[in-house]
Formats: sequence, C-alpha cells, structure tokens
Amino acid sequence: MKRILVIAIPALAIMLSMIPLHGKPQEQTGKASRSQLDSFMEMKLEHSKAILEGLATEDFEQIAKASQALTALSLESSWNAHTTEEYLDHSADFRRALNLVTRAAREENLDRAALGYVNMTVQCIECHRYLRVKHSGDTKP
Repeated sequence: MKRILVIAIPALAIMLSMIPLHGKPQEQTGKASRSQLDSFMEMKLEHSKAILEGLATEDFEQIAKASQALTALSLESSWNAHTTEEYLDHSADFRRALNLVTRAAREENLDRAALGYVNMTVQCIECHRYLRVKHSGDTKP
C-alpha cells in the first residue's frame, strides 16, 4: 500500500500541475499547445533546480525525489513531442543520466550524484540544440 502511495501521489501531483489554472477557453490550438509546452518545460526546470538545491545542501532525499519526478515527466506523452530516432536517443541518454543521479542519491554518494547531474544537464543542452536545429531547418548541430 505504501509503495502505491509513493507512486500515485507524485503522479497525481504532476497531472494536477498540468491543468491550466485560468478559466478562459482555449481559442487557438497552436497557442494552447505552446502554453502547455511552456508549462511542461517549467516543471522540468523546477525539478532540475530541486536536484541542484539538494546537491548543494547534501539533501539526498530531495535529490532522489526530484530526479525520480523528472524521470516520471520524461515518460509522459508530452515529453515525446518528436519521434525521430535521434530525439528518442537523446531522451534515453537523459533518463540514463537521471537514473545515475537517483542511484547515487540513494547511496548517498554526492560526487556521483553531482557528476550525474552534470551529465543530465549536458543531455538537456544537446537535446534542446538538436530541437532548435531541427525546427530551424539548419543542418549544423
């Protein structure tokens, strides 16, 4: 029962945080999707900041919780906005880095958690660069 609550409560929190707080109807699909994407990106950034804060304060529980929440987000359908092989590879690399952070936090190994965080950040940057290039039509990565 406790295990179910540990999984269900964060999942519910993530789902609730994705509900728009304003009562205005969504007029244009493009704007609504952009707003949802912005909200999703903000959640990703907040979890990343929480990992960094946990690293700075050596709060291993915070590191583990934030990295697990970010992993859960990376499995959401909103994450997989693209289906190219390269995008899926970037996502897999990102999750591997997060798994390292989570394992290191559980083992209370600050150095490994910090290295995992750096790797996770590099994966973010590489994927966002890939997406910018993909959308711009440029061929340079």
